[in-house]
Amino acid sequence: MLAERIATIDEVLSPPGAASAASWLTPGERERLAELRNVARARQWLAGRRLVKELVLENLEKSNMRPADIHIESRDGKEQGSPPRVFLRGRLQPWRVSLSHSDQSVYAAIAFAGMSSVGVDIVLRRRLPDAFARWWLTPAERAWLGFAAPEFTCLLWSLKESWYKALGGNRPFIPRECDMTEAANLGLFSPAEVASQPRPCLRRDKHATIFCQWRPEEVATIVQINRLARAVAPFAARAA
Repeated sequence: MLAERIATIDEVLSPPGAASAASWLTPGERERLAELRNVARARQWLAGRRLVKELVLENLEKSNMRPADIHIESRDGKEQGSPPRVFLRGRLQPWRVSLSHSDQSVYAAIAFAGMSSVGVDIVLRRRLPDAFARWWLTPAERAWLGFAAPEFTCLLWSLKESWYKALGGNRPFIPRECDMTEAANLGLFSPAEVASQPRPCLRRDKHATIFCQWRPEEVATIVQINRLARAVAPFAARAA
């Protein structure tokens, strides 16, 4: 089972959420929040935690869990960043969680079944420097872009981020070695075809499911990978 949601940071942290953060954060989360000196970063962090907790509570059957019983940890034992993990009353859950935020919105997804992993990303639709595409995109991706609108470069970057997260984030992120015309089937569509729907499905097979979503000022992507599929290993090798 997969649960996902996109919301603006203001929506997630609107009262009473913003006023009662201490009541729904765990002690460890409150310590982490206190370390965040940048106000915007703290709001993004809070919105991500709250959205994940809402998804957890909505998908737990017959549970008396409260938000403060759910701990979201995104640092490892060496205090380095790591994929988010969910603890229920101190017990680690075998779920795959992914979080992303832009300046305006937050995107959260949870793969509750252990057979799949998930990665999400959301970015502002904006013009990126030409040098960005030359450095980070593959020749096939640059050919696919052609003279498409600038937001399609953002789409490719977002897909790479989501793909990397879905693979587990345990290998170096080398964007130019992960070709989305192949992994996300973009080679089967033109940019105009991708833009013709608000949430096109780019790929759905036994190995992976990939959607992108056009929002007024943002583009979001989600990649769900079947970890039991035999073809996951070669895909991961190409994206490593």
